[in-house]
Amino acid sequence: MSYEDLPALTIDVSDGVATVTIDHPPLNLMDAVLLPSLRAFVARVRDDADVRVIVFESADPEFFVAHGDMAYLTDPDALPAA
Repeated sequence: MSYEDLPALTIDVSDGVATVTIDHPPLNLMDAVLLPSLRAFVARVRDDADVRVIVFESADPEFFVAHGDMAYLTDPDALPAA
């Protein structure tokens, strides 16, 4: 299964473990780039027989995921679009 086209994520699958590195500078903001990438990853990995465990990590030692994009609160159409 290929995971190379997911912006803000780097995925390595080895020995049944998918290591998902969130790399969306500067804060790993949960926004219209990261959220669809995570959703696409979940949709693919559920059918990937090579993955038994998923480990999430951050490329930034200061932040895992800082917070959600505030546009999701101020713009009602932003979240469904993502």
